[in-house]
Amino acid sequence: MPLAYKLIVMDVDGTLVDCERRISTRNLQALQAAKQRGLKVTLASGRSYESITPFARTVGVNAPLILYNGCRVQDFQSRRIYEDHSLPLIQAQRALKLCAGYDLHVNLYIYDRVYIREVTGAAKASMQKDNVTAQAVGDLLAFLKEDPTKILLIGEPKLLQRFRREYLKGMTLPPELVLSEPDYLEILPAGVSKGSALLSICRRLDILPQEVIAFGDGPNDLEMLRYAGLGVAVANAHPAVKAAAEFVTAANDEDGVAAAIEKFILS
Repeated sequence: MPLAYKLIVMDVDGTLVDCERRISTRNLQALQAAKQRGLKVTLASGRSYESITPFARTVGVNAPLILYNGCRVQDFQSRRIYEDHSLPLIQAQRALKLCAGYDLHVNLYIYDRVYIREVTGAAKASMQKDNVTAQAVGDLLAFLKEDPTKILLIGEPKLLQRFRREYLKGMTLPPELVLSEPDYLEILPAGVSKGSALLSICRRLDILPQEVIAFGDGPNDLEMLRYAGLGVAVANAHPAVKAAAEFVTAANDEDGVAAAIEKFILS
């Protein structure tokens, strides 16, 4: 007998939405049909509450959201925060000091606000992608006085990898550094991931991880897919994600989420 899945959790960018950041009619219909069969549906993203709201509203999520790549677990309707993690100030300061020697754009996230040094092309592109407005405050290191939620670095992949190696050198208890996109490196609190947040939601909803279908495309989705009973990678996913997944569905531009839901739940 097939396992009775109870929760669907999906990454947004590169997974649920297409390259124009739209949710297809087929994906929506499959998700609505799954909800009619009693399944819970939610989103897991590096985005903030404000940024994820249009997608959460369209999908009609009925389980807590995973935000900031696992730093926060939050109810969509009431906005109640169930779990919230912050990056220790000393680790954030270390990153900002090191950034001075790199040609990288930095987004600093504190209390649902985004702070940047200045408005640049990379800053404008990031704001447009996430549909949020960042506040330019000048020197981020001088501005930062408390533990932030996370730091996002945007730049050339090779430069990000070099930064990662230098940042982690000599650290005994480092934070989590994950790629959410090829040119996005996220610095998160130690032990925090979409996977850890998924386990928190499972405990809250009294659902076993084996009863979860998780969808993703990026390295920041790996832990979530590994913890889920069925980890699904879209065809456009990072090679490591496809290798770790139990099933590879169609690409995000080809209704991959719907195809897997139709196969494993609706059929």
